[in-house]
Amino acid sequence: MKKTDKKAALLKTLQAELNRRTQTENEAIRLISSGECEKAIELLESLDDQIVKDIEAEMDRLDQESEEETDETEDAESDEQAKQFLRVFLLDVWSHLVVALQRKDTASFEWVIQRHAEKLIKLQNER
Repeated sequence: MKKTDKKAALLKTLQAELNRRTQTENEAIRLISSGECEKAIELLESLDDQIVKDIEAEMDRLDQESEEETDETEDAESDEQAKQFLRVFLLDVWSHLVVALQRKDTASFEWVIQRHAEKLIKLQNER
């Protein structure tokens, strides 16, 4: 089951529990109004706050997992982007090195290194 489906199911369960509690509380109010305070107290004591706390805790856990997965996905995408950049960088440097060596022109090779170094620094600063 997907996390969104689990969360939707938890929300439905939570709403059903809150509706049940509201009915119980309304019945307790009716009992108090009719002078049956002891029955109202027994009814209110039958409410279990732990049910709502457990549902909310599970929803929080799912939210936390979703945030962690988002962080991991972003990290993986960033790593893939860095690998792709490095491949392009190495191919570009290699091809310019070959051309520079053939022409005995180190200025163009130095320019390529400088341009890619600036891109690497920018990419590192974004991380």
